[in-house]
Formats: sequence, structure tokens, C-alpha cells
Amino acid sequence: MTLDEVRALKQEMEDAVQEPPRAGLGLVQKWIDEGRATEFVRRVFDAPARVLPVLFESTEPALITACMRGQLPRGDFIQAALVAHGREDEKPPPRLSVGYSAVGKNDFRAEIRLQDPDLYTMLLTREIVHRTKGQARIGKYRDLHAHSDTSTQSDGGSLQVGSSVGHPKSPAGTLGLFLKSAEGIGILSNSHILAWCGRARTGDPVYSPHPKDSGKAKQIGKLRSFTSLINDEAVAFDVAFAVLAKDVQHQGNRIPDGMPDAGKSIKVGKPLPVGAVDLKVAKIGRTSQFTSGVVGAFDIDAKLIYAGLGEVKLTGMLEVEWPSPKKAFSQPGDSGSVVYRPDTMEAVGLVVGGGVRVINGTEQGVTIVCPLTSAMTEWGLSSP
Repeated sequence: MTLDEVRALKQEMEDAVQEPPRAGLGLVQKWIDEGRATEFVRRVFDAPARVLPVLFESTEPALITACMRGQLPRGDFIQAALVAHGREDEKPPPRLSVGYSAVGKNDFRAEIRLQDPDLYTMLLTREIVHRTKGQARIGKYRDLHAHSDTSTQSDGGSLQVGSSVGHPKSPAGTLGLFLKSAEGIGILSNSHILAWCGRARTGDPVYSPHPKDSGKAKQIGKLRSFTSLINDEAVAFDVAFAVLAKDVQHQGNRIPDGMPDAGKSIKVGKPLPVGAVDLKVAKIGRTSQFTSGVVGAFDIDAKLIYAGLGEVKLTGMLEVEWPSPKKAFSQPGDSGSVVYRPDTMEAVGLVVGGGVRVINGTEQGVTIVCPLTSAMTEWGLSSP
């Protein structure tokens, strides 16, 4: 598939997700009329009209699987779905996201990500697989959390990429990059690290090390710009910028000694080339320091749990795959870490959080990364 084809499909499917279940039935009927429905869809759509919306809100994977395999009579499936409907308030709302990844030159596949899927989002997923002629990878997210940290770590060294930083009311996180603004040199990290998820005020103090990490925490600057995560709509950026005090000494964007790429400087880069296959990236974090991984998908949406705030919907993120379950790309405390390309030393984003992705029964650790370019342009930030 071409990139334009995948993006058009993404928009169509995500628009369909926004429709209420009853409105979405028209789309499913269209598929059936075109002779593209599976036996599973026919079983469901043959149900009495009064229970169709309920069926589309069912979140019982075992029942769905059994019905797909013909192991559960239609009447039993309907009854079980009605029972499940009685517990719907206890379940998080479903989410379906369509991103993409390159599999060859000018050849892309759809990257489908599900969280707490219901029957309707599963049917949309099957439609995507059909439309892409199988050129799609389906993953289910689990346990995605922002990677801030409330534990204590010692950090009293020189201010540098990877240092412990934060707002006094936020959990501890990581200094991502040093950048230049009209007011002077400052630091970039996540909003949930420097700006208390958007509840802070411009001019609030920012510390390093974070007060939770050291009794010698020092104010290094003041909050200047930030995005708010307190929003019912999807959030495109989890980013904040603080201007450093004039007397604060720092090492700039130089990779710290003792790490791969030590002595090299990270620079602000262009957006990642979406046509790159298995693009390698690295990061420097407060907790896990230097780690590396591979970009698994572009333009992904995900729901993350933030400490003290709850669930936040993020959109347009990058997904980075961990080398292995025992070699995490990011850990709690690494929020705000700069993610960069070792081949060009260009910064591409900030770590937001991570968790587990399951594809075909195989678990894979993943980190969710917020791209940088748009926020930097809007705030007038550049390399020092």
C-alpha cells in the first residue's frame, strides 16, 4: 500500500469509531450488502434489532472468539452479550488506532492498535485487514503508563541530558534537551514532569535533581511554556519548556561520559522519515540511562495512565519496540528523555510512557514517544 492509501484508511476508520454503535450499523450493513462479511458478522447482524447496539458494546473476547469459530450458538451469544452489557460501566471505553510502518520502498502496512476492544472495534479491525489485503499488523496494548517516578534516585551531578528534573508537585522525570528561546537557554521535558500535567502556572519553579531524588534539590529555572493534559479530547503533545537561570551551569546536549556516543551532541532534527524500515533509535534517561530500540509504528494513538491524573488519550505518537522484555527502552522516571537517531544524532521525540503490546499472542514491550517538531515551531525553540 502507498502511504496516502494507509492515511486515507486511517481517517475513514477512525471517523467510524467516533460514530455511536447504532450509526455504525449502517457501515456494517454496507459491508454485508457488498458480500464482504464473514459468517461471524452475519451471525451478529441477524440478531434482533433491539439487541444490536448491545452486541456492539460487548467486550467479552472469549465469547467473540467462540462465536467466530461457530462454537457458540447465536442465541447464547446474544444472551451472554446482554449480561456483559450490564457490567459496561465497569469497563474502560474501547479504542482503535490505525498507524503505519514501512515494509519496503514506497510500501506500507497498516499498524492497528486496540485497547479494551469491543465488538464494534473488532469488526472495524476485520474491515481494515480486508481492505489492506492482509497488509496489516494487529496489536493490543496493555498496561500503558506514563513513565514518571515517585521513587527516589540519587542525582546530584552536573546538569546534562538525562538529569533528574521536575516541578515540585510532579513526579520525577528526565531532562530531555537544552534549547534556545527568546528568553535564553532552557530545558525541554514532558508536561507531566515540568508542568504537573498542565495544572502548573507559567513562572513556577523547576528543580534538578527533583526534590524526591535529593535533599539538595536546586531551583534551576522557571516554567515558560507547556501543554495541558487535562482535556477530554485527544492530546497531541506532552511537552513543557523551562528557561534556565543565568547562573546555572550545564553540559548542553552532549552525550554524558561512559555511554555509547559519549561526547557527541544531539541536535534538533527533522521529522523521522516514515519510509524507513526498522529505524533504530536511542535515548538517555534518569532511570535506565542509555538504551536503544526500533521504531515499530508511526502516527499511533494510545491511552496512558498518568499518576495523579488518570487516563489521557494521546494522538500522533511514535511506538518504539524494546529489544526484549528484560531490556526495557524506558522505565518509570524516564519520562521526558530525548529519543534520537544514533546514525544522525538528531532528536526525534520525548519518552512519554510505555507498557505491553501483544501481537499473535506474543508480548512485546513498547515505549510511546511524543514527536517534537510542531511544539518547537509553535514556541520558537531551536538548537542552542
